Amino acid sequence: MNSKQFNQCKRKQKSLKIKSKVLRINVEKILFVSFIIFFTVLIVAQIALTKPTIMVEMTMDTGIEGVPLKSEEFLYSYGELTLKLIGNCFGQDVKILVNGDEKDSFLNREKTIKVKNGDVIEIDGTEINDYIDVIIVSKSDNIKTNCLGQKFRIKSEVKKIIKVKIE
Repeated sequence: MNSKQFNQCKRKQKSLKIKSKVLRINVEKILFVSFIIFFTVLIVAQIALTKPTIMVEMTMDTGIEGVPLKSEEFLYSYGELTLKLIGNCFGQDVKILVNGDEKDSFLNREKTIKVKNGDVIEIDGTEINDYIDVIIVSKSDNIKTNCLGQKFRIKSEVKKIIKVKIE
């Protein structure tokens, strides 16, 4: 091999090294920039999905979000509690809450509610000014919680009565 060929070979190797460095740098830059763009788009989409008005426009199938178990109610065993209101207030002002949701109000002085295991029973007396008493008159046999005959005094508050345990 003569010196001319040797020099040409060296030049080719140098140019290949330079091209590979440039190519490597460009690929890294492309990956980095694409990551930044993708991450920014992801953040913007998440922010948009927290606003209900935008979410309605963006989502096409609301079935994806799911629904609470209602048709599968046979999976739970239920019990019954009977609560009695003692006091001089109107029954519609006193509400019975089950797991924080309004279940019923005392339109009659005595109310029977259907409960399942783990339910938290509360009385909402925030609309009354006087003291009222609520007593647990009866319970079904499958309720393990010892609550029969317990009396609760409530005045302008939401008061937890019991957490139901069912066999």
